[in-house]
Amino acid sequence: MPPQNLRGWIFDSHAARHGVRLWVLDESGRCHELLDPWRPVVRVAARGEAGARAENLL
Repeated sequence: MPPQNLRGWIFDSHAARHGVRLWVLDESGRCHELLDPWRPVVRVAARGEAGARAENLL
């Protein structure tokens, strides 16, 4: 299915298991649920005790 355009306002968004879930309210008042398969990347560079603490947190 080719991509479609949706015009409206982001009503809500939150992290989902496989990406970010968006709820968009269109110009007619209908709500659309969208899933963007996005995964954040966190990079940390630290040495010594700071590096060990960062590794434990991640």
